[in-house]
Amino acid sequence: MRHCFHTLVSVSALAAFFVSSGCQFTTAHFSEVTLARSIDADKAPVERTVGFTKSDPVLYCTARMQNTPADTKVKAIWWHLPEGGQKQIIDSTEIVISEDAWVAFSLRLSQDALPYGKYAIDLSIDGKAQKHLPFTISPMYDTGSIKELTLSSEVAKDQFPLERLAAFKSGAPVMYAAIYVMDIPAGTMLSARWYVPGEGAAVQEIASASIPFEGSGWVAFSLKPRNPFPAGTYAVDISQDATFFKTKTFSVE
Repeated sequence: MRHCFHTLVSVSALAAFFVSSGCQFTTAHFSEVTLARSIDADKAPVERTVGFTKSDPVLYCTARMQNTPADTKVKAIWWHLPEGGQKQIIDSTEIVISEDAWVAFSLRLSQDALPYGKYAIDLSIDGKAQKHLPFTISPMYDTGSIKELTLSSEVAKDQFPLERLAAFKSGAPVMYAAIYVMDIPAGTMLSARWYVPGEGAAVQEIASASIPFEGSGWVAFSLKPRNPFPAGTYAVDISQDATFFKTKTFSVE
């Protein structure tokens, strides 16, 4: 009995120590963590990825919570990891959750916010580090001066595409083909040609435009239909100094 008494006293003292010292324990944990280009209404990943391009308007990191008690704090810190330099905080967000569910953290891009390079996101639960996810933002096209090409129905003032589309709605007031270029010399001419694909003479040209540009940045070519386009397949060709670069096909629905 004497031995048992001392054991109980030791356990009680140990418990009192943890309470008085402010140590906290949680059963909450991540059953899954992933990067994504898009998520659904429940914040579950739709288009998973291990990296992004500069034309991705939003970067997502989404995690599935399990055994989550009330008032659990989940925090995300986004980092830029420049070559040869110290890591820099881009953004941080904390979410309070009280049930098992997906939690999602997002980072919106702009023309100059995130250059090509290495990045990471750190996730913690109630102040304790849980997950470190490195990733890169890489060019869509590795060679040449044109690094990105995407379609959008809206662009920012700096012509950054605010969404990425593969289809437009019939009656859309404007369609954009946005490209990101790097280090192009003065006098460079960038061009876009919109048309209905076909064989030979069956190709129906809709419109074309050329824009002189120098340096680095986004260039957005716009198409404003006078009348709603019928449903079907369309295309836009991008050229630099009259040299064909890429075709982007899309549909009108």
